[in-house]
Amino acid sequence: MRRLAPLLALLLGAPAAAGELHDQLRLDWLEQATWSHDLVVASVSAAPDADAVGKRLERHAGAIGADLAPYVGDRVATRLTRLLEEHDTVLGELVDASIQADTPRVEDAKRRWYANAGQIADLLAEADPSDWPVRTTGALLDDQLRLVLDAVDARLAGRYDDEMDAGEKLERASVKLADLLGDGIANQYPGRFPPERPVL
Repeated sequence: MRRLAPLLALLLGAPAAAGELHDQLRLDWLEQATWSHDLVVASVSAAPDADAVGKRLERHAGAIGADLAPYVGDRVATRLTRLLEEHDTVLGELVDASIQADTPRVEDAKRRWYANAGQIADLLAEADPSDWPVRTTGALLDDQLRLVLDAVDARLAGRYDDEMDAGEKLERASVKLADLLGDGIANQYPGRFPPERPVL
C-alpha cells in the first residue's frame, strides 16, 4: 500500500532556500498525505491493517508540530499537534460513515473536519500573519480535504484510477503547504538560513 511517490516528490522537487528544513517539512507533510490516503484504501477495502494505519496516521501528527516548534514556540506547536490529531480522528469517522452510507454522519464529520482545518489555518496565521495568511493556508488545507474526499468517493465507487489520481494530487498539494511554511520560516529567520552555495 505504501508507495515511493512521497520520496520521489521530495527528491525531485524544486530546490528550496531553507534546505534541510524544507526537506523535512515536505517529508512530514507528504507522510501525512500518504497515510491519509492509505487509511482510505485500507478502510474501504476492509484490509486487516486498517486500524494500524489509522493509529500510525494519528501518531504522525506530532512530527509536524516538532518541525515547527523551534520557530513558532511550544504553545503553537503543541496546539497544532492536537489539531492534527483531531483532524486524523475525524477523517477516520468520515471514512467509516461514508462506507456505511450514513449521510447525516458523513455531513457532520465533514463539517467538523473543515472547521478543524479552519482552526489550523487560524493558528498558523496567528503565528505568522505575513507569510501564512489565513486565506492562503486555509485554501491549501481545503484543497487537501477535497482531494481526500475525492479519493473516498472514487474508492467506494470502484473508480481506482480516479482514486489514485486524487492521491497523487494530494501529495502535490501537501508539498505546496510544506513549502509555504518553510518559506515563511526562512523569511522570519534569514540569519539561520543563509543562501545555499551554487553547485559548480
